[in-house]
Amino acid sequence: MAIPSCREMRLPLLQHIADGREYLQSEVKSGLTQHFSLTDADKNALKPNGVNKFGARLLTILHTLHEEGLVAFTPSKRYGTYHITERGLYVLSRPPAAINSAFWRQFKLPSVDAILPVLLLHVADGESYHYLALRAAVTARFAITPAQQRATLPSCGLRWNRRWGDARKALIGVDFIDNTEAGVYQITALGREVLHDPPAAIDAAFLDTFQLPRGEMERVLLQHIADRASVPKQVVIDTLVTRLRTDVYPSGAIPWRKNCGRQMTRLERCKLVTSTDDGFCEITPLGKAALILAPQAFPFGFPERLREAAELLTS
Repeated sequence: MAIPSCREMRLPLLQHIADGREYLQSEVKSGLTQHFSLTDADKNALKPNGVNKFGARLLTILHTLHEEGLVAFTPSKRYGTYHITERGLYVLSRPPAAINSAFWRQFKLPSVDAILPVLLLHVADGESYHYLALRAAVTARFAITPAQQRATLPSCGLRWNRRWGDARKALIGVDFIDNTEAGVYQITALGREVLHDPPAAIDAAFLDTFQLPRGEMERVLLQHIADRASVPKQVVIDTLVTRLRTDVYPSGAIPWRKNCGRQMTRLERCKLVTSTDDGFCEITPLGKAALILAPQAFPFGFPERLREAAELLTS
């Protein structure tokens, strides 16, 4: 018989490894060969580019099942092995007629861009929402099925948890929502202002307008400290975030606070800024050199490379 298609082989492959033990690729290939009664001519058939047709098709199926979390791969020094996952066993407990495009659609999740406005609108009433309640509300809004919630990543995390978590972190990163207590979230003044005059779409491109490139923010921070002999660290951050947001929303909401804090910590770690125990900070000689060497935004990894170069010169 002719070599079966990928669609025809997916379910038999999953059933072949359903006992949960580790299988070499050669063992999986042997099991499918027997299942479909393939001849030596079928097994040795080549594609126009000289690649074994059956072997290439098997690798494609294993890769797809692994990416979708139905099969797990365990690497080793010589050979890798495959075993069925909990999600794969769940699929076999209610086996479909075939694992085809219609089957995969039941696991398709909304994009982060689709989740962003739903998440922001849900907290728009100003109430505080616990993490679990917020997740449950967004899950219900998109009618996420149990099968979709069980979908795993190759790294073993749950796809839906990662997807909605990325949306939540994106809104926190631009101060549209805030984590006021452990696991409790509510909308911020900036978030309310965005919804008062909503853009065409609240998506990643819109959120990017609230983010300064890291290298630009680092240099602005360093220059701000260099203009003063010694200044409290928190004053630097408060002054800078107000200055950065002046041309965006004039209501007093201040994005970038978390980003400024992170970049301040990075400048300290790279010894461009030094801080005292009482919360004051000042620029170091290495920081002054950085401002001279990079008159515009810092290139990627510039503070780290400058620190390494200084350590080599002094060693």
